[in-house]
Amino acid sequence: MKTGTFEKWLWQLVDGTLSARRKSKLEKALNESTALSQKQGEIIRLQTLLANDESRFSPGFASRTMERIRQQQGSLSLHTEVLPDFQKAFNRVFITGVAAAALLIIGFYLTSGNLSVESLIGLDQFSDENLISYLLYEF
Repeated sequence: MKTGTFEKWLWQLVDGTLSARRKSKLEKALNESTALSQKQGEIIRLQTLLANDESRFSPGFASRTMERIRQQQGSLSLHTEVLPDFQKAFNRVFITGVAAAALLIIGFYLTSGNLSVESLIGLDQFSDENLISYLLYEF
């Protein structure tokens, strides 16, 4: 097995969440590996060091810390855009497209004299008399 798995199991052993089956495998690996035994010693020393630590935090420490984390996450999400100038580019393209559409509509109005649906799609040029000849025409 990987050493990382055994180290994870060592932490679970200290926490008391390691299953009996894994515990037996870990004990076998501890007997075979001196490096793993040293790691177990480090973890036990760290546990005793932290168990004896009686640090006290000032009132409101948790709320201030969480507020800072929220602020960092908010500013981080603003700065990690995939395309930072996307909004500016979109606005330019959108305004240009609206201007082009307005020019097209004005052009249709000037050429046909009205803004009906037929003039916009080009059907105002066809009359009922010559419609059959247009449909039978082979390109």
